Amino acid sequence: MSASRFHSTHARSPEEQLILTAARTQAEGSTNAALVELSAAVTHWDRVLHHGYMHGLLPLLHARLREAGVLESVPRQVVEALSDTYTFSAARTLQLSTELGRILDALEEDSIAALPIKGPVLGALVYSDPSLRPFVDLDIIVPPNQVDQAITTLARLGFTEPNGPTHARRKSTRLTEYATHLVHETRRTPLDLHWSLARRYFSARVPEELLWESTRRLDLASRSTVVPNPAMLILLLSVHGSKHGPFPWPKLKWVVDLDGFVRSRDLLDWEDLLRISVELGCRRMLLLGFALAEELLRSPLPEVLHAAIERDRSIRALTSPIASR
Repeated sequence: MSASRFHSTHARSPEEQLILTAARTQAEGSTNAALVELSAAVTHWDRVLHHGYMHGLLPLLHARLREAGVLESVPRQVVEALSDTYTFSAARTLQLSTELGRILDALEEDSIAALPIKGPVLGALVYSDPSLRPFVDLDIIVPPNQVDQAITTLARLGFTEPNGPTHARRKSTRLTEYATHLVHETRRTPLDLHWSLARRYFSARVPEELLWESTRRLDLASRSTVVPNPAMLILLLSVHGSKHGPFPWPKLKWVVDLDGFVRSRDLLDWEDLLRISVELGCRRMLLLGFALAEELLRSPLPEVLHAAIERDRSIRALTSPIASR
């Protein structure tokens, strides 16, 4: 089930409504009352657990139901499953964040520039508790001319390439791919080492040069870490969510990430973000993601984004077939 399966053109079940109401990164004033009502109407908690798991939302669902004070009325086995998932997410987040700190320290010692992207950065930046945004691997980007050196450093830490020790060093790999996959030989921690953000043939790409120029510092992995700024992360999310072949935005948690940026206290220049998206050829991808956030999660979009969506009829036209799947 895609994220947009919950689109407003569908008659939503109580199970779907519960997930959508709980999926907002910040609860609204009416959220708790709505969750109380919806949880009483749910008859298929197995569907809530299944779809919540598929979309990476169970920790967030657990937190929202706990805040609403309805866990006592939820079947015991469901509460246990939600609690176990949150506990696992918290432990996994701590483990991966600790590993990320070791990696970044080692790369810095070897004078290798590196930026963490995706999961841990999003968790720390837009969620009240990073454990509410589960992730299963680490993603780091380094300059193309430092990939070989980074692989050597990571090998010293115990990371190896399942595809062979020379896979990422081949010229053909660098030309056709944008990352190589590594796994720690004992802890089995997965790591994607990027030198680019998308394959060369992909029409909309965030240039690596722009990414390196647009950074900020964030308390992450028990250190002050250089990460992409919010505008770059939003553009990365928009491209990432839209590039999944004929089925864009398959994970609702990616739409929730966008909702988090809208509701966060970080002031963004939304007009400048739109301008950059036009220059990079991903404006429609950006607007589609935020259109989904507005309709599915009631994200309070800035007027400039809402107006841009309303002016572009293709956005609604693109959203409808996605919702009909």
